[in-house]
Amino acid sequence: MIPRLYLPTPLALGTTLDLDRPMQRYVARVLRLRAGDAVILFNGEGGSFRAEIRRMGPPLQVEIVHHDTTCRESPLTITLVQGVTKQSAMEIIVQKGVELGVNTIQPLVVQRSVSRPRKGRDGPLKRWQRIAVEAAEQCGRDRVPNIAPPCGWEELAQRLPAGPRLLFWEEQTDARPSLSAESI
Repeated sequence: MIPRLYLPTPLALGTTLDLDRPMQRYVARVLRLRAGDAVILFNGEGGSFRAEIRRMGPPLQVEIVHHDTTCRESPLTITLVQGVTKQSAMEIIVQKGVELGVNTIQPLVVQRSVSRPRKGRDGPLKRWQRIAVEAAEQCGRDRVPNIAPPCGWEELAQRLPAGPRLLFWEEQTDARPSLSAESI
């Protein structure tokens, strides 16, 4: 299987790119690739690009040799609203949400949230975004979902787009929905 790499830069057929130091280290030491090996690049704008390693560097250079316009994204637009959990559980939720095809993950700070990200601190948000990138690389997506800053219920009501909304509640006792989509 050809490794996939997220490169948030304009990509075009026939161009040669120098990879940054962390990416060079990852390609050389973790993936153990060599000159002549292939990688798949994507930038989150749709489609993917097959590239070949031309020089191990520094700088490590890749040349884009093929553009695949196949759309690997779901036609549905899904926003996952998730109550903020402990760090390890939240990381798994982000990873699995990306793998399942969500477009946006909206962390929600609720009354009983164990973890409460502080305003102005974007450490957890940056970590969740890195996990989203890694999950998109791993599962073959061409776009990296947006991880929105955590918010409360009031702000959530303003942020959510119009359309059907589903609320899953672990204490629901009967099969009938107790709330309509319009009341959420």
